[in-house]
Amino acid sequence: MGLRRKQFIAGAAALVVAAAGLSAVYAANAGTAGYEAEGSNGTLAGGARVIPCAGCEGGKAAGWIGKGGTLTLGGLTSSTAGPATLTIAYASAQPRTAAVSVNGATASTLSFTATSNWVTPAKTTLRITAKAGPNTVSFANPAGYAPDIDKVWIDPLAAGACSDWSAATTYAAGDVISYQGKTYTALFGLTAGKGVTWTPDTSPQLWKAGGTCTGLVPAHPPKFAAPEATWQEHWFEHNGTVNLIAYNDTVAIYFDADVKPDAAKWMLPYLTNMWSYAQKTYGVAGNTKLTAGRLFSIHHENKLFGGHPSTMYDASHDFRNVSDVGGRNWTTPQYEVVTHETGHVVESTASGKHGSPAFPLWQDSKWMEFYIYDAYVALGMTAEAKAFYDKNITKSDSFPAANTHWFRDWFYPLWRDHGHAQVMVKYFQLLGSNFPTRGENFSRNLNWGEFVHFMSGAAGVDLRAQATTAFGWPASYEAQFQQARKDFPNVKY
Repeated sequence: MGLRRKQFIAGAAALVVAAAGLSAVYAANAGTAGYEAEGSNGTLAGGARVIPCAGCEGGKAAGWIGKGGTLTLGGLTSSTAGPATLTIAYASAQPRTAAVSVNGATASTLSFTATSNWVTPAKTTLRITAKAGPNTVSFANPAGYAPDIDKVWIDPLAAGACSDWSAATTYAAGDVISYQGKTYTALFGLTAGKGVTWTPDTSPQLWKAGGTCTGLVPAHPPKFAAPEATWQEHWFEHNGTVNLIAYNDTVAIYFDADVKPDAAKWMLPYLTNMWSYAQKTYGVAGNTKLTAGRLFSIHHENKLFGGHPSTMYDASHDFRNVSDVGGRNWTTPQYEVVTHETGHVVESTASGKHGSPAFPLWQDSKWMEFYIYDAYVALGMTAEAKAFYDKNITKSDSFPAANTHWFRDWFYPLWRDHGHAQVMVKYFQLLGSNFPTRGENFSRNLNWGEFVHFMSGAAGVDLRAQATTAFGWPASYEAQFQQARKDFPNVKY
């Protein structure tokens, strides 16, 4: 198909390219050029093609976009570089989505509401960062079909323009918006769930008063697909529906109908910081099971007390890293319980294998004491760290022997003397590299001698003396330890 180029004179602010029309191209600045879609600057590929559209410009549109079909439009001129509005005229008698990429950047998934029919276009917009001069916009949809595209154009935004706050907008940390005549700066990434309207003036956990607008809030392409608005639980005794309250690229928070949505105002900042720290600290050596997805934090009010985890290895919770907890009065911050279950996710994935061979030894809460204390210290939560330390330093347990002080005699000295979290990072790495597995799963659990051998490798010193103080050291442990040194010679200290 040959390129046919025309000149247009008009007073509008931006060039508009007809997606598939054969005659009309909308207004442009004096002397700018429009390109018809069948020319080289409008390319339909993979099955996308020109279709009739009575109400569209020129009576035609670009259709069959998606499932391999693509539309690429070049020559969309912006007079200035920077924030801009991309306007898309489209027709679709049913709601659809499209992956929209500007100048080869990561595509944004844009939702299109249904139009009245297949031949009467409507408009939607997307905030973009434009180049001065020609820009290229592409449309695709790997999972289904996109709407039929009539025409597209770019409008540069005035310098210093400020977006009005909207409950439906995805924000990133640092975004500045206007609300009721005042500016606010986003402290965290945030997309609110359906029906959640946390205004900036009532949400100091999420928004800081003040800030200088340098342009409208740009589009923030998500790192992962948006979580579902509702999730039907289908595990253990859980069979209810939970609702998405808020999410970002790090965490998605779901509540049952009895949890007040405002409880997520403290959860979102805390879980974002805590899980980001856990991923950066323990998600090493390309461990995608810990890093390639959000933490899904589910909460129940006055029911299903306690909690449980699940991981991206597990079909039971749809292959997601999950913390599912029940409690009371969630509007009051409860850092320990929401952190506890995430520690089980870490111990079951940080080795790069599925499972926790030490769980029968340290059981439900002993490694959690290390994990939670370290998280509080790392996040600068001094008061919470001190209170947690004071509570656990005097606590005794009945396993493996009466009057065992796990935190005082084992985990706290390891944390204090051997690099804080790094001693456990090394332990998980050694376990993943040396302990027997069957496929992705550990094939058995550790015995006491093996546990101390692997922890000694992580600490870089023989820990038998510390283990004797903490747990006692009967002859059976020593025999296991000596056998472990033979079985796992690559664990050195």
